Amino acid sequence: MCDIAKNMGIISRIEEEIDRLNKQILKGSTFEDRDSVNLNALVCLLRYAAWRKPDVLKKWFTREGTETTINENVVKRFSLYENEKNPDGAQLRIHIFDDAEETAKHDHQRDFITMCIQGAYEYRYYRVDECDDGGIVEYYNRIDGNFVEADPPTKPGKIVRVKHEAWNDLEGQVVSKNHELKFNPNVGPLFVNSKWIHTVHPKYTEADSVITVLIRRQKKKGKKTIFIKGPGDKDFKEEKEPYPAPPHKIDEMFETVRKALVGEATEEYSGKSFDSNAITEFMNPAQKLVKVSPDFIKNKSNLDELTNFMKLNDFSFCPIIEEVDGVERFVKFIDHKGDSFFSEENDWMYSNTPILFGILYTVLSKRLIIPIVKKSTKEFLGILSLFDIVKNVKRFARMIIDVSIDSGDSNSVQLCAELISGLNELQDVAVENRYHIRGENPELFNKILTPLGKLILNKELANLKINEEILPNELESWIDTISNNFFQVNNECKSVEFLSEIKERCDFDTFVQRNDDDSFTKVNHDSSEEVLEAIPETSGPKEVIEAIKEGHWPVYVDLKSEDKIKIVSTDELFSLHAVRGLVDYFAKVEGDEKIRLLNRLLLKSYIKNPVFDSDDFADVVSILG
Repeated sequence: MCDIAKNMGIISRIEEEIDRLNKQILKGSTFEDRDSVNLNALVCLLRYAAWRKPDVLKKWFTREGTETTINENVVKRFSLYENEKNPDGAQLRIHIFDDAEETAKHDHQRDFITMCIQGAYEYRYYRVDECDDGGIVEYYNRIDGNFVEADPPTKPGKIVRVKHEAWNDLEGQVVSKNHELKFNPNVGPLFVNSKWIHTVHPKYTEADSVITVLIRRQKKKGKKTIFIKGPGDKDFKEEKEPYPAPPHKIDEMFETVRKALVGEATEEYSGKSFDSNAITEFMNPAQKLVKVSPDFIKNKSNLDELTNFMKLNDFSFCPIIEEVDGVERFVKFIDHKGDSFFSEENDWMYSNTPILFGILYTVLSKRLIIPIVKKSTKEFLGILSLFDIVKNVKRFARMIIDVSIDSGDSNSVQLCAELISGLNELQDVAVENRYHIRGENPELFNKILTPLGKLILNKELANLKINEEILPNELESWIDTISNNFFQVNNECKSVEFLSEIKERCDFDTFVQRNDDDSFTKVNHDSSEEVLEAIPETSGPKEVIEAIKEGHWPVYVDLKSEDKIKIVSTDELFSLHAVRGLVDYFAKVEGDEKIRLLNRLLLKSYIKNPVFDSDDFADVVSILG
C-alpha cells in the first residue's frame, strides 16, 4: 500500500477494492459480469476522492509504477494499476477519448468492463453469417499496431448487426440497423466480451471528450485482435504509437478527469466532522447480537460449539469483543467456519459516518456487513448490514427525498429515486444474518452504486438526520412481525460453559431445542431443561393474550414455514405494531393497580429504545395473567 493511503482513508479504500478484484480474478477461472460491481465501487470511491481530496488523488494517479500516455488525437490514458507479482490479475485504466469514433469493426485481446463518466457513445455489435450471396468479408489481425492479413484472409459471408443478452452470449441476436445501445454516465458498467466484434460512435453529448474508467484481466491469452471489413467499409486507419505525457499534459488530463468525476458537485466539502445519526438509527445494536470473548474461543471445543451454534441458527458471523475500562471493544468477527475477518481498524465504521457511505462500504465489504464503533472509545455499538439498510428503506427514502427536494436539486431527487428503487429490488435478496450474495447478483448492486456514486458528493445528504419515529417493519403476519428470533441449541452446542458465556456477554437466559418428535425443550443458560409450549404461526392477538393467561410467559411461536422458533417477551409485546393489535384487549383490563401498571408500560414503550427489565416482565403477568 502506498504512503498516500496513510494520509487519506479513501485511497486506502480504493486500493483495497483493487486488491479484492485481483483476488477475485486470480481465484476464479473467468473474468465476468460479477466483476462489474468492483468497477462501479471504484468509480464511487474515485468520485469522492476527486471531490474531497483532489491533490491526494492526483499524487496517487502519478505515483511510481503508473503510466500516463497519449495517442495523439485519439486517446489519452492513465494506467493506474497492474499486478506486478502475477501475470494475471486486474488492470485499471482511465481513457480520455479526443475522438471516440471507431468505425473499424474489431474485437479485443481481453474481456473488459467499462464505465462512462463523461460524454456518451454507442456500441454497435456485429457477427459474420457465412453464406455465398453476402459478398466477401476480409479478416485482419492487429499485431504491434499493424494490420496483417489473417489466416484465411477472406471468407464468403454477410456482416449483420446483433445484440448480446449476457456477458457470455457469443452469438447474439440479429437486430435492425437502427438498434441503439446507449452508453453514458447513467447506465452503469458495461461488460465487453473479447470476442464481440463492435464499432464505437460518439452520441448524445456536447462534451469535448468521452471519458471512461475500465478494468480488464491482465493476462494475455494468446488471442489476436481481429478486424473485419465487408463490401463498402472504409479502409482501416493506422494509429501512431503512444508516447509518455509531459507534465503540463498530465495536469490537463487530471483536471479533465477530476471535473468529470465530480460532475455538478463543484463545491468542495469543508472538512468538518460529519453530523449524522442515520447509521445508529438503522444498525442492529450490539445488545441484540450473540457475542463472545477472545479467551473463550481459544479453546477448540468452545470454538466448535460456537460454529455449530451459528450453523444451527443460520447466521454467518459472530462478533468477538473484549472489555477494556468498562467498555466492550470490538476485536474481530469469526465466520461459521471459524475463520477471522474484520480484525483491522480500517474495516470498521464510526457511528457518525454518513449513511450513503454506510451503504457504499457495506456493499464493498467482504461480507456485506460493517462493524460500527464509537470513534472516541472504540466501543462496539452494533453492525450495519445490507439487511438492516433494506429493512429501513422506508424511513431512509422519506428523509433523503425530503432533503433533496429542500435543496432544490432536481437531479439529486432523481438519483435518490433510483437508489431507493435499487434498494427495493434487494428486498427478496437481503436475508438477515446471511451476507454472501454480492457476486451472485451484480445487476442489483450496480443499480445501487450507479446513483450512489454521485449522491455521496451531496453535503446535505452527508449530514442526514433521521427522525426518531420508528415505523413498524411489517412482515407477512402479525405474529411474525411482533415476535423476535429465539436462538436454538442442540447436543453439539449446549454445554454449561458455552451457554454461560453467551449469558455473560449477551444476557440471553434461555434457548430452545427442537426435538425429533417436533416438540420443544427450553434450555436455560445453566443447561437445566423444561418443556416449552409454543403457539402456532397462525396465531393473532387473541391467542397471545390467552397464552399469557394460561401461564405461558414469555410466549413462544412455532413458525413451521420458516423452521424457526420466535419469542414474544416484554420488548415485543409493547412494540408499536403489537400494541396496535392488542389495544382492544388492553382496554378491557380492570382494577386500579393493573391499569396503573399497564399505563406505565405503555408510556415506557413510547420512549426511544426503551429498556424493559425483570420487574416489567413480572408486571405483564400481574396485568394479564
